[in-house]
Amino acid sequence: MTTIINNKLTDETLSAWKAEAKISMSETAKDAPEYSHHAAIFELVTELQEHRKVTAPPAPEDYFSSLVSAARLRADKAMRKYPQPNYVLNKVAEESGEVIKEVIHYTEGRGDWNKVEYELIDNLAMLIRLVTEGDQVIGFTPPDVCRGAKGSQPVSNRDELSSPVIPDGYALVPKEPTEAMLLLLGLTGSFTAMDAAYQKMLAASPLHSATSTDI
Repeated sequence: MTTIINNKLTDETLSAWKAEAKISMSETAKDAPEYSHHAAIFELVTELQEHRKVTAPPAPEDYFSSLVSAARLRADKAMRKYPQPNYVLNKVAEESGEVIKEVIHYTEGRGDWNKVEYELIDNLAMLIRLVTEGDQVIGFTPPDVCRGAKGSQPVSNRDELSSPVIPDGYALVPKEPTEAMLLLLGLTGSFTAMDAAYQKMLAASPLHSATSTDI
């Protein structure tokens, strides 16, 4: 017996199909012809996923990735059905509001998670559209890096931009010390006096003296 696994159907894609089918089932009456179609897709994908668990190495589940995959499918459909110019930025704001509303309803027991999930995917889909094609109504075109090859890095990295470069032999210390720090330094007197001594110590550091300028 030969087992064939279609590697082109990634686990991420299958999860996206399953999420779409689940949402469509929740929005369709059970006696409607479309319901059986969505249910069949849901069952087939579930069966394939179970089969892969037996025939392939287990992979860690990532719920958010499945939402993003579903959003990519939805964004692709929307871009084909409603091409530019389109009010994409307005829709981002609108869908963000819908997410907030459904989360509040869910928290208060007035809604179910399927509705939250649906709005999350819609919001992600609009964000994908925004960074993929922009919003030509307002004249916004995203930079080329947004449409670059797979693995392209964001233009900015907040962690790198906000992390100071500390030279060898130096340590990062707070400008405002705690009383415990001052006592460990062996300083005595009132907190104000000890803090003044601490500030003088910082001002006398070689790096501070070499780089500080009056502005």
